[in-house]
Formats: sequence, structure tokens, C-alpha cells
Amino acid sequence: MIAGRPALLAAAAWLAMAPVAAPAHGLHTAPLSGGEGVRVAYDDDEPASFADVQVFAPGGAQPVLTGVTDRNGCFLFRPDTAGVWKVSIDDGMGHGAPHFVTSGPAASATAAAPPPRRSKAQGVVTGLSLIFGVFGWAAFLRQRTKRG
Repeated sequence: MIAGRPALLAAAAWLAMAPVAAPAHGLHTAPLSGGEGVRVAYDDDEPASFADVQVFAPGGAQPVLTGVTDRNGCFLFRPDTAGVWKVSIDDGMGHGAPHFVTSGPAASATAAAPPPRRSKAQGVVTGLSLIFGVFGWAAFLRQRTKRG
């Protein structure tokens, strides 16, 4: 039983060093055409209706605007300064997502495609790979300590 402790400690240390921030779970965002705004939906493309929204000015730590998405999961606003605005969305059920809107003269030059979404199947495969990897290393270290 004592031989398994180093493997358990190594796995615990590895998990403790994992990044704290995780990507948005179950929500994705897309820019709205024709204005500065965002459409928010769940993985099954159902709109995140009436989700809480906070808008942060470029370089700002406090929200300058708060509100909720409409029944279609859309939220529009009009920036009053140029720069990258952060839109933070929270549906109140543990799902959240950031979205960034670039406004001003450089907006058309710096507009980028939204980051690619990971499918649900890719998320499942990634999670299972991590689980098998951790337990595989634990088993390897356990066998190694039994032999030596």
C-alpha cells in the first residue's frame, strides 16, 4: 500500500499544477453581423436566452455596461472608444464565456475569425485520454516501485 503513495502524490501534484481557468463549458459565442455584438448559444445551438452580460471597456477592470441577452441569445452595444472590448457572459447555471469585440478604425483590419469550436466528441475523447494517461502513469510508477 505504501508503494502506491508516490504515484498518488505524483498524480495529485500533476492535477494541482493544471491550469485553473477552463474554456467555456457548454457555451459558444459568435459575432453578430451589422453591429458590435455577440450571439450566445449552448453546444446544441440552443440560444442562451436571458443570460447575464457584462461589458468591459479596453483596459478596464470594472464593467461599464451590464444587461441580459434577448430570447435569441443576442446582445448588442455601441462602443464609444476604439479598442478591444470584453463581453463576459454568464447564464447563471455554471456556464460562462468571454467574447471580444474590436471597435474603431482598426476594427476591419484586425477582425479575426472566431476560434474553432471543439465538438462534443472531441471533448469526450480528450477527457478520456487525460484519465487514461493519469492512471497509466500511476500504474507504471506503481509497478516500477514494486520491482525495485
